[in-house]
Amino acid sequence: MASRFEIPEIGTETGNFRNADPWEHVLGMGLGAVFVNQLVKWDAQLQQDLDKMLEKAKEANERRYFEQDDD
Repeated sequence: MASRFEIPEIGTETGNFRNADPWEHVLGMGLGAVFVNQLVKWDAQLQQDLDKMLEKAKEANERRYFEQDDD
């Protein structure tokens, strides 16, 4: 008796990558390394920019609230 549900074969999608040439692996790993390095640099720059913005906002709030009390 046939089942109503078909079970797909596992590994058919990744089977094409098993026969890749070594240069393709090196290229893929190199591109991955470049991507990760750029991501780390971007994250560090983003953190610096965020710190600057928060410091400016803090200074602006202090000027706004503390200088009004002097009036």
